[in-house]
Amino acid sequence: MKFNVERAPPRRDRELMLVLGGAGFFKAIAAAHELHLFEYLYAHRGATAEEIAQGLSLPLYSVQTLLMTCAALRFVERSGPGYQNVAWVNGAFAGPTPTFTTVIEGFDRLLYQPLFHLTESLRRGTNVGLEYFPGTGRTIYERISAYPELEATFHAWMSNLSSLGLPPVLVNALQGSRAVLDVGGGDGTNAILLARAHPGLLVTILDLPSVCERAAARIASEGLDAQITVVPCDIRVDPFPSGADAVLFSRIFNIYSEAQNRSFVERSAACLPPGGKLIVFPSMVADDDETGPLSAAFLSLYYLCLATGEGRVYSPASYEAWFRDAGFASLECFVNERDDAVFIGLR
Repeated sequence: MKFNVERAPPRRDRELMLVLGGAGFFKAIAAAHELHLFEYLYAHRGATAEEIAQGLSLPLYSVQTLLMTCAALRFVERSGPGYQNVAWVNGAFAGPTPTFTTVIEGFDRLLYQPLFHLTESLRRGTNVGLEYFPGTGRTIYERISAYPELEATFHAWMSNLSSLGLPPVLVNALQGSRAVLDVGGGDGTNAILLARAHPGLLVTILDLPSVCERAAARIASEGLDAQITVVPCDIRVDPFPSGADAVLFSRIFNIYSEAQNRSFVERSAACLPPGGKLIVFPSMVADDDETGPLSAAFLSLYYLCLATGEGRVYSPASYEAWFRDAGFASLECFVNERDDAVFIGLR
């Protein structure tokens, strides 16, 4: 049979389609992870659609649809009849220590459905998406304590971010410090890292009661009870304990409003001795003119619609104003190529 195809040069508006199809494309990648597609291709490089369908116990039609989507999104690639993961996916979603699975699970289970309330959140200027998780408390951090599986997902996500390590400039800034308050310290990942980096440093985690219980159990399992303690509290309003010569906020400031962040800085100044340090790792900062980057824009939508209804990713100029007005003698800011920032203020 004679077969002729005339095809005009394609006009594929990739960026526009990624926006229009964003929800569906994200769910496709989340589904590929949940259905173990990436793990299967890690173990069976070059498998055909038929082999994948049999190996994952899925209909062939479903596998063909999922493979087209994952290939279009450049998560997998095709060579002849077989498929394989794109190189970076091995290690991110598959292999002995995948690095991205907790992130995709956190976005999937916590973020995406609440974000359907974004328009109303913008109208009202508050986190309407929180209504997706009924309960008490005005933030997702309070609400998820009533959802143990979601709380575990959230802290696995945060622990994964923390396990990437703290910036060396932050760790080195605590050299010579005697005691540090780890405000909003979560499950203890950062405290454990700092305790091991500085064996003489005493670390006190301040966080909600349910979080402190999780952190205490982990610290005990690591044998660091003598060096790390936990203090249940509401970091937004409770006074900080005295006696520390350093205060650390890791991945906290973007969550809250400018007024709340000013309070954090002021209460830190009040509990620190002269020469004490306030270290803030947001981790991300916005561009100086607040026109990006994309990751800062997305996180700002999350803080508005779900997390607290008040936070966003701030520019370095905001931090300079908060530290200056609280009476700090100096402030240094270090921003890396991923727009992660560390602020070190000297009292």
